[in-house]
Amino acid sequence: MGLSVNKLFSDNMVLQRDVVFYVSGKGEPGMQVRVKIQNQEQSAVVAGNSWRVAIGPLKTGFCEELVIEANGDTIKFKNVAVGDVFLLAGQSNIEFEFYQSAAFKNDLPYCKNNGIRYLEIPRIEYRKDGRTYPDLKTEPWAVCDQETAPAMSAVGLYFAHFLNRDKNIPIGLISMNKGGSSASCWISETYLKKDDSVFKKYWLDYYEGINDQSDSQEDEARAKYNLSLNQYLTRLEEYHNLYPERSTSQMKKDLGHTPWPPPKGKRDAFRPSGLYDMMFKLVKDFRFKSVIYYQGEEDTRHGEIYKRLLSLLIENWREDFQNEVPFVIVALPEYNDDKNDKWSLVRDAQGEVCANHPGAYLVVSLNCGEEFNIHPQEKVELAYRIFARVKEAFYDHGYAGHAPCIVKTAVQNGILTLGFDQNIRVAGPIEILADGKAVESVTTDGNNLSIAITPGCLKVEYCHRNYCKSHIVGRNNLPIAGFEIDLARLNQVNRY
Repeated sequence: MGLSVNKLFSDNMVLQRDVVFYVSGKGEPGMQVRVKIQNQEQSAVVAGNSWRVAIGPLKTGFCEELVIEANGDTIKFKNVAVGDVFLLAGQSNIEFEFYQSAAFKNDLPYCKNNGIRYLEIPRIEYRKDGRTYPDLKTEPWAVCDQETAPAMSAVGLYFAHFLNRDKNIPIGLISMNKGGSSASCWISETYLKKDDSVFKKYWLDYYEGINDQSDSQEDEARAKYNLSLNQYLTRLEEYHNLYPERSTSQMKKDLGHTPWPPPKGKRDAFRPSGLYDMMFKLVKDFRFKSVIYYQGEEDTRHGEIYKRLLSLLIENWREDFQNEVPFVIVALPEYNDDKNDKWSLVRDAQGEVCANHPGAYLVVSLNCGEEFNIHPQEKVELAYRIFARVKEAFYDHGYAGHAPCIVKTAVQNGILTLGFDQNIRVAGPIEILADGKAVESVTTDGNNLSIAITPGCLKVEYCHRNYCKSHIVGRNNLPIAGFEIDLARLNQVNRY
């Protein structure tokens, strides 16, 4: 066995600055491996057939060279940048590619940027007899240009553009996501078993009825599903050709929804812990400035336990990363075409997790969604909000990068007053409900929102449903999150 290096390393890569990071690979037992970069050199001896060298911290830079040597073998990686690396994780809306976005044709000519580099983790579903399925290879890091940009995450690319322009440092994006995935797909079996409710809903319920399923039975179910899906996609293409002017809402009324979910199986990409084993384990030795986590649509059906699920994911990943890597969590936007009404529960959970986990930062995405399209094509505004939150959290604490947060509540003389951590204003039509009825008097004064309530009122809510627009905004025009307030327990405000 010759000298080899972790597949995440290639020409054009970005390494995380200011931290010790690891270079790893395979080699002959007893072989001494030397790693050199930025006038630093560290070494390790191959144990078994694996080696890992710790090196760094490194200073910000472009056009570096990483050299690995052992027993006369030399591997060189060129055009290596040292900057800040972000892990883009989640499901379809962070996977959503730049070429699909609304501004693609207009923005593509401006995409050449040596300061933005991108790596995509192959979406492997399962491994059998030493082979991976599908048989996807890890492609090398790509420098952002007009040829490579179309396949990059749209949200990630716009975010990197904002940050690179603002800080003038190399930005690395590692894209690790899978459309339609539950957070349970990204959590180890060990961690899923730590919470009884999570383990039952996401593990025991999944495997119920398929423990004795054979490979051929699973293949048959999968083939039947794929046939149904392909027939639907054919009808969809014909429909768009015949009625290009019709809305997504009308199309769904005429054709119905895309067939979902796929059948369960032991080789199904969406089995619990499946993507953790097949994808996350590939990145756990890399070092990141932050995880940008945009997920939750698939878990709205169990919105009442999403807080536990997301907390487990953060704890699990931090243990595997062996550091308290920050999480920037994108809350769900508005959407009006789901059969359940639990989107607000997931938003609440995302906010509560950020409030309770140090180093977790929330991005409010209300007003970035589409009523009948779960994959909004406009990604620029959301990417800017992620950038603003990242800038405030990691680079400039005085920057106005977070949405207004409720910091106090009080009731006096028939007025519920909510105090925010910044000045707010009304920028459009709003509807606040008290016990399900629209409140007639709502005023703002500085950082206070005053809501007139009747005697005996039990609950006040704002934007606490699947689809809503938030027009109460703070600094940088960032909208407040939805909230639900139980007046019997003013200190227990559901907000994010």
